[in-house]
Amino acid sequence: MLKNAAKQSKELLKVDLTGYKATLDPKMTAVVHFTKSGSPALIGSYNSKGQFYELKFKEYGE
Repeated sequence: MLKNAAKQSKELLKVDLTGYKATLDPKMTAVVHFTKSGSPALIGSYNSKGQFYELKFKEYGE
């Protein structure tokens, strides 16, 4: 998941995912949380092929 999102995050959000941890959301299907201490958190939604169709900054408190 991290590899698939890395290119899009760099192009769309100007965020390099190097060092980020990818965690599947326990409550929502096909959603991944990307976190790294001291860096903005991201949320991504992906399709059955593992391609991300949505990648955004995680809102505070979300």
